[in-house]
Amino acid sequence: NVKISDSKNNPVSFPINVYYPKTDIKVASGAANRPLELLAGVYDIEIAVLPKVTQAAVTIASGKEKSLDLGVLTGALVLKAVDQNKEENRDARQFVKIRRADTNELLISTRMNRSVEIGPGRYNVEIDTTPPQTSKDIKIDTGTETVVEAIIQAGPQAKSGKI
Repeated sequence: NVKISDSKNNPVSFPINVYYPKTDIKVASGAANRPLELLAGVYDIEIAVLPKVTQAAVTIASGKEKSLDLGVLTGALVLKAVDQNKEENRDARQFVKIRRADTNELLISTRMNRSVEIGPGRYNVEIDTTPPQTSKDIKIDTGTETVVEAIIQAGPQAKSGKI
């Protein structure tokens, strides 16, 4: 059982992949915080958080239950749209790309007004607006929430009236 919590310390069910050590040969897969049956041996365990986390050379003994408590692995990156008056714009649906700041590797594409659980590190956030908005070198710490705001113009409001 691989125990993992999100940034608010709630149990989460990130996908888990089990490999023979130092290979790409998958032995089993499952989800965090759920039992997983394995034969006795040594395995590398990959947790599919952003970016992936691997626990190498985990020993499973015959007839024994192994619990791997990794605790909180992520922080929350909150992507918040606001209008020019700094009022929250919940209707914004612009696409957002989150990249590693050091390598520019794309980790995820998502939309505004979402929270993304992501591993500790530094990230660049690119918002698909005209012109594009970019927040660089955003620091994410384990167990914390970091908010990135982007100004998104509110769409035209429908006017009601009689016909």
